[in-house]
Amino acid sequence: MASEHKPDGLCKPARAASIQQACASVSADLSSKFCSAMRNFAGACCVIATADGAEYSGLTATAVCSVTADPPRLLVVVNHNVFAHDIIKKSSVLSINVLTEAQRDLALRFSGQDGSNPNERFEGGEWDLEPGEAPRLRSCLASFRGNVSHTITESTHTLFLIDVTDIRKDETSRAPLIYFDRKFATLTTAKQ
Repeated sequence: MASEHKPDGLCKPARAASIQQACASVSADLSSKFCSAMRNFAGACCVIATADGAEYSGLTATAVCSVTADPPRLLVVVNHNVFAHDIIKKSSVLSINVLTEAQRDLALRFSGQDGSNPNERFEGGEWDLEPGEAPRLRSCLASFRGNVSHTITESTHTLFLIDVTDIRKDETSRAPLIYFDRKFATLTTAKQ
């Protein structure tokens, strides 16, 4: 194997740069395949809402899952670049609001796809805005309020472990809003 001499007198294999380039190419290809495959995960659309004093913020998310039932805990994953990320970290309070199929416009608003300013997002919808609490959507399938108990920073995202402090569930039979393959979808409700 050929080698190149570095100024410090140590030898470095000439192929090291090409191996690093090949690894970067494999990593980019794997990331692309990963993103494509993840589009096959159907996820419930939620609006994550938070507050710091009188400043409200929120985002649309599908990266939400239950952790334990006793005590009730949820996991929420948020990109560092999202406006609400730093407010969640600072305030440690949030709500997870599970959307109905009729709330597609709300999902678009909180994802920023409708062009709205982050400060205007709470103008639509029926929100409970209580001092010191995360905003809560009244007309959703379920709403969880909680406090951040742990955070894990992983690459471009933060994983927030949420201790649930209050739950409100709508008993009306309505279909959820789902996100699948970069599109909104819904499920038909099963007859019991």
